[in-house]
Amino acid sequence: SVVLRGALREHVDPDGIIHLRKDITNHGDTAHFEECPRSWVMIDFDGVPLDDIDLINDPEGTVKRATKKFLPDCYQNVSFVWQLSSSAGIGDDKGLLSVHIWFVLDRPMGEAELKTFHILKAPSVDWRPFLTVQVHYIAAPIFENGISDHLPNRIGLVTLTKDKASLPKLPPEAVASAYRTIG
Repeated sequence: SVVLRGALREHVDPDGIIHLRKDITNHGDTAHFEECPRSWVMIDFDGVPLDDIDLINDPEGTVKRATKKFLPDCYQNVSFVWQLSSSAGIGDDKGLLSVHIWFVLDRPMGEAELKTFHILKAPSVDWRPFLTVQVHYIAAPIFENGISDHLPNRIGLVTLTKDKASLPKLPPEAVASAYRTIG
């Protein structure tokens, strides 16, 4: 199960073979996706260091601590859905958190603005999920040979005082300049 921020272009058959490409300059009419600003964002923490991780007894508290530590004010006190990534709590990554945190935004935002904002204001966030055709994996892990998931809960809803995150608007010239620089 996956989610993409981009939209299928009108000529693409959704039941056919879909290629993860959006560059019309290089692919012309064979480009399958186009940017589509969305009123949601998935924040991806991929192996960020966090003290006192307790994914078995307090996954929600662990995720709340991560949002307070790594996200700017515009995300504070905003409700969100959290989902531990398939690799969370597996292996020797003690003290590292891998989680997807989904927020509703107060306005549609596109790739360049999201990427620029988070690189400048939340550098612990993986910016790749803001790309038009970056796959967001959302399926729970599959354990084989009778092994069960050691984490009793991998997803939850945190209801706080605000329903939507209000990210500040960046001037277009700042987005363009920063986007070219951080490419």
